[in-house]
Amino acid sequence: MTTLEQFVSSAETVKLRLSVDGHALTALNRTRDDSFFQSPILSLCTVVVAKGRNGDLKTADVPTWVGATLTNYFDGSAVIRRQLDWSLDYRRRCADALVFLENLELVKIPGDGIRSIQCTERGQRFLRDALREANEAGVLVRGLTKAFRIVEYHGLELF
Repeated sequence: MTTLEQFVSSAETVKLRLSVDGHALTALNRTRDDSFFQSPILSLCTVVVAKGRNGDLKTADVPTWVGATLTNYFDGSAVIRRQLDWSLDYRRRCADALVFLENLELVKIPGDGIRSIQCTERGQRFLRDALREANEAGVLVRGLTKAFRIVEYHGLELF
């Protein structure tokens, strides 16, 4: 069983239905900068950030927090983060990731005017299970969690 298959099977244990193209993941590993625009990694990072922010994550702030976490995880490049902050395509893909996560019920966005994102119990269980995995998916989730904590500790810097 490959790491991807193990990751998908762990998602099935919490009754999630995921459709992941193995060829797309292989292509993701080939390019570093393009990974910021891939929906699976944006979605996974969004869940990590939503859980870490404990309901204090506004929908408008998702691209900033996710971009800061991803750039810290991959290489800490402020140049790439600046480019992401101004990328409409990146912001659109972050919105797509939010819709995806909300449909899977991993996050919820209450109907109040604040539009704060909250990690659901299902999302917390998914992350908890992923953190325990001894495979590439577990390493990725642990790395994203560590990168988020670093960003949260140092704060978001305005460029």
